[in-house]
Formats: sequence, structure tokens, C-alpha cells
Amino acid sequence: MKIFIRKSLISKREKLDKNYVKSYSESLSKIFIESDIFKESSVVMSYVSFKGEFDTNFINKEILNNNKTLLLPKIYSNSNMKAFKVKDLTGLNRNKFGILEPNESEELSPDLVIIPGVAFDYEKNRIGFGAGFYDKFLEKLDRNSVKVVTLAYDFQILEAVPKEDHDIPIDLIYYLDKNNKLTIVK
Repeated sequence: MKIFIRKSLISKREKLDKNYVKSYSESLSKIFIESDIFKESSVVMSYVSFKGEFDTNFINKEILNNNKTLLLPKIYSNSNMKAFKVKDLTGLNRNKFGILEPNESEELSPDLVIIPGVAFDYEKNRIGFGAGFYDKFLEKLDRNSVKVVTLAYDFQILEAVPKEDHDIPIDLIYYLDKNNKLTIVK
């Protein structure tokens, strides 16, 4: 079931108009940076989007412009991932999946994680790309001091997604509904 959902939603996401992706992502990012969860954070782990994902370019620049520490993930073998401090968005390298990631520098722990995903549900479960990088990363964090959120498209929110024992739910899902109104799954 996860494979079917993953294939279907990735295909839908990749067909989105680039102007729509940019406009939607900037609108939701502007709302998110006004939230208490963002304002109260100081070390924010984000990611560099690709293949129609929610465009993180705007939010990543805002993290840096708001004098917060930006962390980006770097993946390793065995589904391991670490978060490294990034001072600007130039000089990133493509990994084996074609995703831009930082050079190894200062590894830090975030107090806010903006996480990607393919599908989410109202219980805050997520389906990623299937390699388990984020689940293993989140497992190591103190979830009492770290908030994990996603910024998503409305079609990525399903009634329920299959959940396995190793899957770690997130804290909040932000998206704009069909009327461009903010919805937060808490």
C-alpha cells in the first residue's frame, strides 16, 4: 500500500506547475514564519526540495535572514543522516539521489525540524521515500525539546496512511486548503 501511495503522490507532485509550486510554497512559508513555533526556534533543520516537493528555498532563506541557525541533512550509508550548519545556500553538493546537501561542517541538534514527505494523515503519520533516513534521525532526538513539522500540499493529506513500528509521527502539519486557507493538523 505504501508503494502505491508513494508512486501516485510523487507522480502528482512532479506534474505540478512550477509557478504554482513557488507561489504556494511562498504563501505557506510566509504564514509559517509568523507562527510561534518558528519564532521561538533558534536552530532549524530544513531540507532542499526536489522533484515537485514543497519548495523550501523561501523558508531556508528566511531562516538565515531571521538570524536563526539553518541545518540541512546529509545522508550516509545504512540510512543514517546527520544535520550540519549552513551559512548560505551556495556550495551544496548533489548526493546519489540528486538532492542537494551540505558539506560536513558543524553538526548540531535542531530545536525545530521541517521534514519532507510524500503523504501524511490526520494522526500525523507520514510516508517518505522509503529509505528510513528521517525515522532513524528523529529516533535519536529528544522529542520533548524538538518540534517536527511539515509544510505540505493539501493533496498529500490522506485519511490514513499505513504505519509500521519503526515509523515516527510528526508534531504538526501545515497546509493550505482548496480555498487557500491555512489548516494545521495538530
